[in-house]
Amino acid sequence: MTEHAGFVVADRYELTDEVPKRGGMAHVYTGADRQQGDMVAVKFPTGAMSVDGAFRARLHRERALLSRIEHPNVVRVRDAGTGPAPWAGPHEDHPYIVMDHVRGETLQEKLKVTRRFTAEAVVDITLQVLAGLQAMHSDPQVILHRDIKPSNVMIDGDGRVTIIDLGIAKSSSDAPVTLTGLQPGSPQYASPEQLLGQPLDPRSDIYSVGSLMYKMLTGSLPFGALEASTGARPAVVPPSLRADDPGLELLDGVVLKALQPQREDRFATADDMAAAISTARAAQEEITIVDGGATTPAVRGDTRIDAARVEAARAPAGIPAAHLAVAEQSKRALRSSVHRPQAAYDEVVRAAVTTTVKERVTRALLIGVAIGVGAAILLAMMGVLAVLGK
Repeated sequence: MTEHAGFVVADRYELTDEVPKRGGMAHVYTGADRQQGDMVAVKFPTGAMSVDGAFRARLHRERALLSRIEHPNVVRVRDAGTGPAPWAGPHEDHPYIVMDHVRGETLQEKLKVTRRFTAEAVVDITLQVLAGLQAMHSDPQVILHRDIKPSNVMIDGDGRVTIIDLGIAKSSSDAPVTLTGLQPGSPQYASPEQLLGQPLDPRSDIYSVGSLMYKMLTGSLPFGALEASTGARPAVVPPSLRADDPGLELLDGVVLKALQPQREDRFATADDMAAAISTARAAQEEITIVDGGATTPAVRGDTRIDAARVEAARAPAGIPAAHLAVAEQSKRALRSSVHRPQAAYDEVVRAAVTTTVKERVTRALLIGVAIGVGAAILLAMMGVLAVLGK
């Protein structure tokens, strides 16, 4: 129990315990809704945001907007306003946000135990995050989260993912917060335009999802130590996932597209990114079966599959015909469901694809040579036996 247990917010929400801080930007308490009889989370932003007049005005204005987002992968906002805080005097007003209480562990907590997730786990988590974001972005007034990061992704015991902490979510039609020194969002996962204080749109959240995927797959941030500084991020794509794990050649394409420095080169919507992942999952599983099913299907994908299959169709004999059938099927599906990458992204793709095709051709040739040598030895032995039998 916290020392503030029993404190009542807005004559309705009775605090029970304080959640350990995850970054020092807010006090978060669990509590009980006296009217509904269930648990809630009450967040009091601290620091610059707590005294920012623009933030307070927006909080009041968007209270109804945030509360109407109802999706299984997004925490429900119940209430928001200003009033006395448990640590402050009775006449001091502080902004607060009341949300449903979500049980489970944050992705950040899970990453401390499991530094790198399997591709299947990454896909499952990412698709749920994207589903929640699409619900936010599809509202008549587009709502941007602006702070997608591991500590704001909750996972319960059944694997259900919930985007939490809508404390800095805002309508994309609003002017950005202009308080000096205040840049909402975490710099490690924020898009370049967010770090520069430029207007944001859904593609800014998509960049953060790309950073999240990179972290789950590699255990590292896309640009390493450079990410710790808001002004140090280079205007280029991060290192390829293939450098860390050659088996991620297809999922690599999704991540690199989401992390394009220019937003017009990223996926246009969360649904587009989810479609690329889902199509790639099916294509990868088919390719795994064709290869003999000896490996666990590692889900990977993006529009890069499109370019890869075009190159594979031109490859020398030795690539099984079944590969080409899967290639063409994946190519058509991706053309119809995903926005095409821009020229800068295509350059990254072509370089990666060339390497992928060479690997597959080399493998096929080595198998062919091995079979040929084995057949020659067998024929020679049969000849010797025939001579000895005479």
